Amino acid sequence: MRASGADAHHDLAAWALATEMGDGRELKDLHMAAERACQKLCQRLSTLVTAEGYRALLARAMQVAAVEFPFLDESSKGPPTSSPCLGDIATSDGILKATVHDGLTAVLAGVIGLSITFIGEGLTVRAVREVWPDAPAIGPDGLRQENQQ
Repeated sequence: MRASGADAHHDLAAWALATEMGDGRELKDLHMAAERACQKLCQRLSTLVTAEGYRALLARAMQVAAVEFPFLDESSKGPPTSSPCLGDIATSDGILKATVHDGLTAVLAGVIGLSITFIGEGLTVRAVREVWPDAPAIGPDGLRQENQQ
């Protein structure tokens, strides 16, 4: 069971993934949406923690999420691919789309949570808002739908 803050990070990550996915419904659309979300977070957070710092956050988020979603661990062991952030996560055979979605959401939520830990909630929320201006606000009890700045 996730704590309230972790629930908010998860909900925000799921919102970002759905926003990036748009009308796409295929597994490849899900992977591309997660890659776009990852790239956007990378571009913005790298100005605060450096590109190497962001890659460390992402690697740790993937490592933590891989405990529940082992396919994440397997995807990070392969050779570099055209997907610089996430690799070939969603192209693995035999993984249900819902499982891939949950795993990718866990990775994005991990990046958000780790960013809050290392640079603080204010800077992280501001960075997320710069990437996704319509993102729901993160409150102490989870997400609130109204935008607050």
